[in-house]
Amino acid sequence: MLVLSHNQSAAPTFADSRDAALLYALPSALAVARDPAGKPVFMLLSYRDGSGEAQGGVLQLRLMFAPLAEQATPSAAAVRMVSFERGFFRLRLRSLLDGADEQAGEWRRAVFAGGELATITVELSTIELGLLQPLLADGRAVVEVELELHYRGLVPGVPWLATADLANLHGALAALLPGPASADEIAAAFLSLPDREDVLRWQALDETVPMPERELLLRQLARHTLDDLFVRQASEPRAATHYLLRDAEALTYSWDLSLARQEERSYRLDWSVASLPEFADPQQRNMLFPIASGLDMFGGAEVYVLNELPIDASAIRQTWADLRFPTAAGVFTTRRVQFAGTTSTAKLAITFPSIVQDFQIEYRTGALIAPAGGAGWPQILQRDAVTMRERIVRISRETTGIDIVRVEAELRVFASAAAVEVELRASGSDSGDAPLAHVRLSAQQPSAWVALPGHDLHAPITARCVAVPPAGMEREAFVLSDGEVRDRTVAIGAHQLEVPPLDRLAITLDPALAPRLAYTAIELTHVAAPDATTTGRRVSLDPAATLIWFVQRSNVFAPLQLQYRVSFVARDLAGTAQPMATTGWLPHEGTALLVQPPLDRAK
Repeated sequence: MLVLSHNQSAAPTFADSRDAALLYALPSALAVARDPAGKPVFMLLSYRDGSGEAQGGVLQLRLMFAPLAEQATPSAAAVRMVSFERGFFRLRLRSLLDGADEQAGEWRRAVFAGGELATITVELSTIELGLLQPLLADGRAVVEVELELHYRGLVPGVPWLATADLANLHGALAALLPGPASADEIAAAFLSLPDREDVLRWQALDETVPMPERELLLRQLARHTLDDLFVRQASEPRAATHYLLRDAEALTYSWDLSLARQEERSYRLDWSVASLPEFADPQQRNMLFPIASGLDMFGGAEVYVLNELPIDASAIRQTWADLRFPTAAGVFTTRRVQFAGTTSTAKLAITFPSIVQDFQIEYRTGALIAPAGGAGWPQILQRDAVTMRERIVRISRETTGIDIVRVEAELRVFASAAAVEVELRASGSDSGDAPLAHVRLSAQQPSAWVALPGHDLHAPITARCVAVPPAGMEREAFVLSDGEVRDRTVAIGAHQLEVPPLDRLAITLDPALAPRLAYTAIELTHVAAPDATTTGRRVSLDPAATLIWFVQRSNVFAPLQLQYRVSFVARDLAGTAQPMATTGWLPHEGTALLVQPPLDRAK
């Protein structure tokens, strides 16, 4: 997983948390994809009624990330592009005239397919259509696409242990955070905490490292506490996640700030249609911005057919639309427009006897659905004919009745797991009901479109994603996520395997032995076979409190195995303190540890 710096404005190249010979880089630019004929996959269609008034518009576009620049160094043999978890885009109109204001449309969800955005087909809103009018009128403005990309990485820790009395910490935070707050607002609240030991105490885990500024420690601590002290609140897709403070607990908590933490950051890219070579040629520019004009008395009309469904051999192999319309002689004819992945737009010029009849067209959509799970025969799905007077025919989820879900995983997922099993179910269905679909992702097939013919397009769907351990490893499968699918997209990131949730190790001192102990401290380490020179992280134990120690494994399939030793000062029967004694290294597995110093050795 990529490693982020503490400074969000740092250069957009990142190291890898495991492989020193690997760098990650953010893409520097966007470029439009082109079809096999070399034509750009871009069309901004505006259509008007008979009086010339704009009725609506449609944008169809596919963008790809420009290749990474050569950034390899002697210490970094390979450079990979950052994997984005989610993204959004919006249209923006920038005038070529000095002093003119920029205008922008609404944000929409972007779907990724490999190194590019899946083909975008959107109905333009009234606001966006209004933005296009000066462009179509005089050509003194250009259309731009603004892309907001979200990615996740690890922020390195600092070798300090933070210990809090939860009751006092909760009281201080409750006054600063009366309601739901974002992660940045929570960090600001931590910066306002009083500098008192009954709220927070700090302990160095590496005596050779000087103590950083208190602000850095508090910012680190604020991020580490999000899953322990706060409840995540539901939020809009682009809105920052908000958290609500949990009820107080009478415990002493410790957070190991040397553990790396996850953080999501955003990155923006712009693409302008003016960057297309075709934009400089007026004739080719008209092809990029076609106008479907109104009908005239002589019966001429242009009909556009748009395919909005993904063509994928494992889901939808082919789509088509059968159009039935009158010819100039008044005789009805039928024409099929078919899509197999090479193009997504077709145009038909229709002439009809408008003197004796109004323009109307019948169409029905169809699709060739791949067999579920890859076994069996393909299914042909065809809808009933629909009569319409518009000049745009869409082959879409709505017109075909086919629900579509995108399932994809980063390739690095399969460095830790043999495969990922994804099961899609209708929300609220019983566990005994058959799932809607089952997908197995692997290094050979890291992504797939899932077609769900006949499923309610607006009904909620849940996805259970389970990572399968590598061959030969006797570990249970790990549930990566189990919840509702948002925007019909299931995205699985490598961080879900590489950085599992922190395990909470509850450490208590045996109360039966506490009266005979003047001092007790525990030392923990991840080292599998410690020797005489091994040292761990030591913290003293309070007989009246449970110490919570957070442990982070390298990945979800790594066992939780620790080594610990105890240093203690015992009292004899007269109450006199004896010399300090230290046990040898002892193995431990599990999330609860009862410390029992061997007092029989210190009588």
